[in-house]
Amino acid sequence: MSKKAIQEKIAIIAPANLKYVPYVDNYIRLLKDEGVCFHVLSWDKRGLQESEADFVYHFCVSDSNRKKMLLGHGLFARKCRGYIRRNKITKLIILTAAPAFFLGTGFLKKFSGR
Repeated sequence: MSKKAIQEKIAIIAPANLKYVPYVDNYIRLLKDEGVCFHVLSWDKRGLQESEADFVYHFCVSDSNRKKMLLGHGLFARKCRGYIRRNKITKLIILTAAPAFFLGTGFLKKFSGR
């Protein structure tokens, strides 16, 4: 394991309950096998009280309520930005486009190419 791999901190951003996010298990298994420090950030939309994630944003919303869904995306992005700054995350894995949009281009410029 290289010194660089030890210093990296990666955040996996999953904008739903982990059991509904495809491929998240593959990323987690790969990062564990490589010995990389990573954090899983998820949005508990259905009130399932997940414990696998390092940070869980609890805001129950149904997919049919568009206004509340947009509000939830904005609030989830704000909480993720704060968590990423506090924990000095160096790389991001964003599993869908919506969190990237709500995180904002100004914030994501710091992670360009990473």
